[in-house]
Amino acid sequence: MLVVATVSDVRRENARRLARECGGLSAFAKRIGRADPYVSQLIGVTPQRGIGHAMAKHIEEAFGKPPGWLDAIHDDAAIALSETTIAFARWYQSLAPNERSKLLQVAPLVTGHAVPDDVVEARMPITKRAESTND
Repeated sequence: MLVVATVSDVRRENARRLARECGGLSAFAKRIGRADPYVSQLIGVTPQRGIGHAMAKHIEEAFGKPPGWLDAIHDDAAIALSETTIAFARWYQSLAPNERSKLLQVAPLVTGHAVPDDVVEARMPITKRAESTND
């Protein structure tokens, strides 16, 4: 079964990997020149911020990684998704394309937040695949 990870999920897990490799959150924070609490908001147990494009580029540069490294799923490190994320992905994939579209329309009303572009982009291949199997 396919579990879709958003760009935010992939960036977070890759940044966590870098943090483990360099000795933990404090070492990671020092390496990227940010405060520990800020890094905890990015990659801690309960992250409250996403890693934007500029921060992703900054992290890649601080660790000597090529552009786009943080956005890629690496063969040698599977992305560990939370059980909640996996359950949501399974439920979302079970929806018909028109139901998915409705969900994305009402999500901002329920959460008070717009659906991030990376989530919308991540759903596109699923929707196209579902439509092609229904033909």
